[in-house]
This record gives sequence, structure tokens and C-alpha cells, in this order.
Amino acid sequence: SHNVSASFSGGSQKTTYFLSLATSNNQSYVINNDMQRYSGRLNLNTKLTPKLDLSVNISISRLNNNALQAPEIYAAAIKKAPNLPIYDEEGKYYYGFAPNSKGSPETYNPVAQAYINDEGSEDTRVIGNTYLEWHPLSWLTWHTELGTDMYNVFASIRKGSLPEHIKGVAGNQAQETTKLNLKYVITNTLNINKIIGNHFFQGVFGQSYEYVRDRINSVAGSNFFSPDLIGVGAAQSKRVISAYSMKSALFSAFARFNYQWKMKYMLGLTYRLDGSSRFNRNHRYLGTPSASIGWRLSNERFFREAFPFINQAKLRSSFGLSSKDGNNSYYGAQATYKLNTLTTYGGLNYLQMSQPGNENLNWEHTFTWNVGLDAEALKSRIKLTLDYYYKKTTNMLFSSNLPLYTGYTKENQNIADMMNTGFDLQIISDNIVSKNFQWQTIFNISSATNK
Repeated sequence: SHNVSASFSGGSQKTTYFLSLATSNNQSYVINNDMQRYSGRLNLNTKLTPKLDLSVNISISRLNNNALQAPEIYAAAIKKAPNLPIYDEEGKYYYGFAPNSKGSPETYNPVAQAYINDEGSEDTRVIGNTYLEWHPLSWLTWHTELGTDMYNVFASIRKGSLPEHIKGVAGNQAQETTKLNLKYVITNTLNINKIIGNHFFQGVFGQSYEYVRDRINSVAGSNFFSPDLIGVGAAQSKRVISAYSMKSALFSAFARFNYQWKMKYMLGLTYRLDGSSRFNRNHRYLGTPSASIGWRLSNERFFREAFPFINQAKLRSSFGLSSKDGNNSYYGAQATYKLNTLTTYGGLNYLQMSQPGNENLNWEHTFTWNVGLDAEALKSRIKLTLDYYYKKTTNMLFSSNLPLYTGYTKENQNIADMMNTGFDLQIISDNIVSKNFQWQTIFNISSATNK
């Protein structure tokens, strides 16, 4: 195995860049099973004008993995009797368990499996993002960003031919699977940071749009004329195993406002509106507010006079709602269909519903509330953090079993609630701090209840 990498960086007062390239070749513990990886990365930052910045970041990777069958070959080698040869008297691969009196008639040759079978995958991934940032005023920033993630996988399995007396082991067949995944996100935000006397204002207003597309196609073939023929298209018998295509989109608009007065009193307000294509129109959009407050006790005169040994102390609390639109890529609100190949109608195959849709499927909601105390005493040599939290999730999304008389097996539903409460306490003590020796004690205790 070997690894090679190189990087370059440089720039000027207005522009900086960084470029890295890397390659690695890893040999497997099984013969004829290795893996190669190639990657590159580019970061570029430049000031188009004194108030306008541009940044581009791109990473590309390529993975050739020919070791997918390594665990299977290793298991076959362990099970293989050590006195059995690799080749027979004619120089061909040996199969069977003779001269041993016992053994499986399907005994496979792990060396043959490593050389005549070919199982691997080719993964290509491109991740990139670019943004423009405009500073019209010292306290105002506009940020526009585009990010993308393209991930393509081609996986192939080619089983070589086996002697006719070998039963129970697949041979002379192939399978190819192609996965195409595309995701891009567009985000626009307006950031405000302003100080007016003893008042500090901080705000974020923005929107984001996320688009995802997945495609999967898998085909298989058997009975090849020659071991030199690899692709499924050269097989005498061909079939489609699966074909899948899915698109989804998520739109979000959000606003966050934070306020502080004299570094004593803090207030935070957040609101976001999310819209998901996974739900029907009646349940597509959901708004989730949240709020937080804080009181820095150590900045109050009466507190410093009453507790002079406490350096920092802050009370804080927050509560809010959050949401989730699904556990996977399945559109639970819509029915799914499959081609019925067992029976025909008018001499033709027909589409049959395999899973019913749930038009009432809704967002998963989570309400969270917590209160806490942060304190430092004796010149910050003792630090204390105390938290109590309450979290309740409703309308949890799960795939639920259906009665057999419906003709279906599962359906996505909002069928569960869950509640978590508890507290966490942490105390950190710097017992001895010197130039040559330090002694620190950390104490943690927590309690959690789940229903």
C-alpha cells in the first residue's frame, strides 16, 4: 500500500488559493482485491471590490473498490480444509472435498473465487459551494450561497463459470447497479450586527431551498457464452431487478433576533417556516417559533456585593418547536405501485398498488424547554453547569403494519409520541495549577426519564 499527496497555496492581498491532490492504493488481505482512491480540492477566495467577496470551494473524489467480496472469500478460506489443493492434475481449479470422507458438496475454491469473480464499485463524488458576500454597511451583510453534492456509484458483480457438479453456488451471471444522487442548496441571508449605546442588536433573515434527486437502476444477466464477456448486455438471459426515481424539495424561510442590554439581560426570538414536498398540500407548510432569555447575575451590583467569590453567573432558559419531514426518502403521503409480472390483464402486465398513500401524513413535531445555570467561582477555578430539560415529540413518523384484510403490509403513519425529561450537573475544579503540575477534577451526574 502507498499514499501520495501534494498541496499548493498562495495568493495576494486580494486573492488566496489552496490546491491539494492525493492518491492512495490499498492492498487487501485477500488476493486480487484492492482499492484505489483519488481526490482533489480547491479553495479560492478573492475580493472583487472592497465590499464584495467571492469564495469557491470544490472537492472531487474517485474510489475504485475491488474488495467487495473480500469478507466472503476470507470466510470460504477459513472453512476450506487445509489439505485440499488449489488446482487439480490438469491445472484447473479444484472443487469438492475429496480425498476427505466428509465435506460439503458445494465446497468452493476461495482462490478461484478471488480470480474468476469480479465484484467492485466505482464511486465518484463532487462537492462544491460558492458564495458572494456583500458589506454595504459596517453592520449589515448580505450572503448568497450555492452548494451542490453529486454522488454517482456504479457497482458490478460478475460470477465466473463453475463445473456442472457444483451446486448451490452462483456462477456465470452478472449484476450491474447504477445510483445517481444529486443535491443542491441555495441560501440567502441578511445579517445585522448593531450596537447603539448599551443596546446590542443581532439579526438574521433568510431563506433556503433544497432539491434532491435520486435514481437507481439495477439489471442482471446469466448464461454468458464466454468468460471474457462482462456486461449484462452480453448475457443470454437478462432481467431488470429494480428501477427507482425520486425527487424532493424543501423550502425554508427563517428569522432570528437577539438583543442584549448592558451585557445583563438577553433575549432571543426565532421563527421559521418550512415547506416539504413529501406532504400533501394541506400539510405541506409548518411554522415553528422559539425563544430564549438570559440574565447575567454577575453583572449586577447587588450580586457582586453578596457573592464576591463568584466571578461569573448566568441564568438562562429557552423553549421552542422544531419539525421533521421524514426518516427516509419515501413519499408516505403518496401511494407506490409496482409492475405485476405474475398475472396479466388482456395479455399484458399491469401496475398494482404495493403500498397505500396516507393523505393525512403530517410533520413530526418536537417541543423543547430547558432552564439552566452557569457559574464560575474562586477566580474561575471552580466551574458549575446545571441544566433541566423537557422534550416531547408528537406525530412521530414510522412505517406501521396494516391488517392483512386491507391487502397491504405497511403504511407510513404518525403513530407515536415520546417524552424525555431530566437534569445534568457538571462541576469542574482546578485543584492545583502551577507551571509544572496541574490537577483537575471533573464531576458529572445526570438523570433521564423516557416515556
